Amino acid sequence: MKPKRNLLPAVFLFLFLVVGASLVMFLSQQPPAPLPASIPASEFSAARAFRHVEAIADEPHPVGTTAHLQARNYIVSELQALGLSPQIQETTFVDPESPAFPGMIVAGTVQNVIARLAGTAGNQAILLVCHYDSVATAPGASDDGSGVATLLETARALQAGSALKNDVVFLFFDGEEVGLLGAQAFVEQHPWAKEVGLVLNFDTGGDTGIVYMYETSPGNARLISEYAKSVPHPAASSMMYAVYSAMPNESDFTPFKRAGFQGLNFAHLGGKFRYHTLTENPANLDPGSLQHQGSYAMSLIRHFGNLDLSNLRQDDSPVYFDILSLALIIYPEAWALLFAIFTALIFIGLVILGWRQKKVSLVGLLLGALTFPINVLI
Repeated sequence: MKPKRNLLPAVFLFLFLVVGASLVMFLSQQPPAPLPASIPASEFSAARAFRHVEAIADEPHPVGTTAHLQARNYIVSELQALGLSPQIQETTFVDPESPAFPGMIVAGTVQNVIARLAGTAGNQAILLVCHYDSVATAPGASDDGSGVATLLETARALQAGSALKNDVVFLFFDGEEVGLLGAQAFVEQHPWAKEVGLVLNFDTGGDTGIVYMYETSPGNARLISEYAKSVPHPAASSMMYAVYSAMPNESDFTPFKRAGFQGLNFAHLGGKFRYHTLTENPANLDPGSLQHQGSYAMSLIRHFGNLDLSNLRQDDSPVYFDILSLALIIYPEAWALLFAIFTALIFIGLVILGWRQKKVSLVGLLLGALTFPINVLI
């Protein structure tokens, strides 16, 4: 007579592992704690940055409205208060093949706000970009009030810190929501575009959660390597980039990418249901997400601000992914096929072994195959 098996230890172990793994994953998806205004002036504070969100996102400010003009004037005055000399790139841009609205001709007069923080060596510039217009249905606290706040607080913190070798240009685009008009106008018309060595775009698709680096320029092997060295909480994967590339979405980074610029694109995506609605207001913007965005801006500028930006582009693009936002794993794309073959051989070997020991059945294999796409979807 066979003794009865006690399955309780196995069940408890399984539940412990599931709950533990879920908790770890949940915690890894939380943005860092927002830092108060009392921290040193050379550091990014979400508390200091948040006042900019409140100033420009108390009501919708689409292109052509009084609120839109007030948002632009606020940005100009804040840059002047920092001792910078902002300029307005006012131009009428016509896009016969709009990336945001395929099949449509889009045109408009835009007023980009641009300011430059000079470096010590006068080398190629790092370009920080966001857009300051909103849709007509939302105050735009996250899209893209958080980007505006990130740039203004970063400019202030950089002014209070050590000088960098490379110039830093702060660019607040106009007309993003109506077809990326401001970004395209800068790329094609402004003389400073020829001096840009790296583009960092800060936009959002939600108002909470960690900030993902979800898109890069092609030939990004060195770019990803330097990104991994510099940021404190990396959240990025090449699979995310591959999925985004197959989608019809566009951002202000698109014109730069098409023109051959090197750069990185950032966004936080939590709270998607409030995106472009009246609830996309300062009260619902997560200060932790703003802090994460600012930590990216500061760490990347301080890292790339002292590097030679003329040779960032490389021929290869690696596979990369983060481990719980603690570190970034990077390996050559050619290794992916080897890993796939190795995994397939292990799987085949386990199936053969299980079949011989009569622990694997055809029905079980079919059920396992059916659950795989469900797991991927979840």
